[in-house]
Amino acid sequence: MITNLNQKYLDRILAVQEEIADIYLEEKDNKDDVAKYAKVVSLFIGEMFSLENDLCDEYFEDRTFNQLLELNHGYYKDITGDAYNHSFANPDISTKSFGPLVGQILSSVYFAVRCSVGYAFEGRKVSIMWVSEKFIDIYKVIQKNRNNLKDNSETAAMLIEVLKKHSYIDMEEKSLIDLYRRFNPEFNVYSKVINNFTDDRYIFKYGMYVSYNEIELIKYFKTCSDEQLQTMADTYTEAFIRGFERNNVDLSVKKTVNIAYHLGFEPVIKKALKNLSKYNLKPLVYYELAGNPRPRLMNTKPSKQMEYDHKMDDGLIFDENYMKVVLEKREEVLEDSKVMIKAMAGPAVMEVFGETPFEPKSKDTTVKYDDDMKKLQGKYRSDNQQLFSKYLPRSKYSFVIISFPVPEIGKQFKEIFDETIKVNTLDEKKYMDIQQKIIEALDNGVKVHITGRNGNLTDLYVALNDKVNTDNETNFNNCTADVNVPVGEVFTSPKLCGTIGKLHVKEVYLHGLNYKDLEIDFVDGMMDSYTCKNFDEKAKNIEFIQENLTHPHKTLPLGEFAIGTNTTAYVMAKKYDIEKIIPILIGEKMGPHFAVGDTCYTWSEDVAVYNPDGREIVARENSKTSQRNTNIEDAYTYCHTDITIPYSELDRIIVIKENGDTIDIIKEGKFVLSGTELLNEPLKNIEV
Repeated sequence: MITNLNQKYLDRILAVQEEIADIYLEEKDNKDDVAKYAKVVSLFIGEMFSLENDLCDEYFEDRTFNQLLELNHGYYKDITGDAYNHSFANPDISTKSFGPLVGQILSSVYFAVRCSVGYAFEGRKVSIMWVSEKFIDIYKVIQKNRNNLKDNSETAAMLIEVLKKHSYIDMEEKSLIDLYRRFNPEFNVYSKVINNFTDDRYIFKYGMYVSYNEIELIKYFKTCSDEQLQTMADTYTEAFIRGFERNNVDLSVKKTVNIAYHLGFEPVIKKALKNLSKYNLKPLVYYELAGNPRPRLMNTKPSKQMEYDHKMDDGLIFDENYMKVVLEKREEVLEDSKVMIKAMAGPAVMEVFGETPFEPKSKDTTVKYDDDMKKLQGKYRSDNQQLFSKYLPRSKYSFVIISFPVPEIGKQFKEIFDETIKVNTLDEKKYMDIQQKIIEALDNGVKVHITGRNGNLTDLYVALNDKVNTDNETNFNNCTADVNVPVGEVFTSPKLCGTIGKLHVKEVYLHGLNYKDLEIDFVDGMMDSYTCKNFDEKAKNIEFIQENLTHPHKTLPLGEFAIGTNTTAYVMAKKYDIEKIIPILIGEKMGPHFAVGDTCYTWSEDVAVYNPDGREIVARENSKTSQRNTNIEDAYTYCHTDITIPYSELDRIIVIKENGDTIDIIKEGKFVLSGTELLNEPLKNIEV
């Protein structure tokens, strides 16, 4: 497909290359900011066209590892480390040179151009052409108005029109490429690397930034036994398969599976693909070139601040007409590709943790959504999800998520990795039986009271769904190690009315961002107020939460309440002092957790779900998601973020019955419910 598009647009591709070269030559001897910007961008584009032309087997075979590493770092040289503080991709630099209006736009254009590294490695001359054409038209405007750019609203308006025009150009082909990468196994630029790594140089065939983590992972897996690699692969794939079995989803009709992993894990993934091939599943491997909160292919980012700075760039052009056209074009493409989409079994995600925590710098120079834009973005998410669900309903696929550390976690990386393997392979049956006792106690209650200690201010009442017929029903999911590894939680969709109080954690990392003293007050299950202590100014803390936790909303419901039971994971985190950076996938099993946003049953509330004991889990919706059949725009938030209170900050979890009687599940951070005492065994040698 990509080859055909390159051929179709060959004349335009050649013309663009000439124009880009002409821009560089025209500005070569000029010294003003327009010339500096034009030379940086045009030179980069020219290098990407040359790179795409040069890439072949010999490109890697004729160079040493260190030579390829130097080339790899060269693709990202002006955005890594301190270089980003001087790059036009940084909106601070662009706005300083061109003013706040024009500067934002030019920075966003260069950020888009930088995606050309991925285009080159995927052989997408046509995509480099599209972003080049946009830059050429942008250049024509600023070149003409080069002496009057700062605070020039007329020039900014012209530039916005250029961006809008290019967003519509060849929209169908752009959508086709997007679907091709995500759903067609013939797109094998990355998947073929997994089965063909003969020496360490394979890591450069992705084109993604290669750092200490990736290099050390290659070294680490060379020290692993075949048995260790197979255990990791089996845990990952067996959990994926169990998700289909437990939820009665027909796997036999599926042909593909989206494989997500961090660069360096190829020895494990290769064995996993062999496991999945027994079910006739072919891999889909891709990554979001412009960044994504939950990416598919993963690596150490050359600049997390850059991606943070540009996450709302679409706000420059997004309006109702654009949304309408995008959705109409997407529906046409989805309809043409419906057989391919239906064949996808779901994502199998192997996440990582342990990177140096990222604390973003909040800037006034970045694009931000106003209230109207937030509402429009919310509607777009809703409409887009409805559209996609027509072709692949949530009830027709499954998933798995598992997590392992990366070398950046510290000197004890190998020990932590070995401990993580143990945590990910705990005895499911033991936990299932203990968790059933917790569920039996919870199903006797109408609400649960959670309180904190040791400086944790949590004092929260969570209302439970209507009383159930415990002979064949339950409100809580007995979560073992299918889909969500490791084992260790019971969870429910709380009743919003009656859920009230404060949730507080002293420090937590959510989606890779650090929150200090995060406090959320709930009234009838909705976030009524919130703050943190990341910044000195209260307003900046609220803005930080709105931009990163509630975005694009100002409030979210409490979509999930859970009790984590994996005390072994908690002890691992305490032992290696990694509590604050443990991923939420493991962290949510290390105490009670509360998800703000949608429930775990979003878009599949009407599909019956059962626990291993055969009881139907009936708490699958709340008063917000129940609007899905009458007012779907207000039913979902398209957010789901888990926030965990660690046992060391937890005082009590008390079930409150309808008559006022209570049942203690946890007291002073220890399990006290009869039949759960085994969960305290790992805690004996540490302070809780």
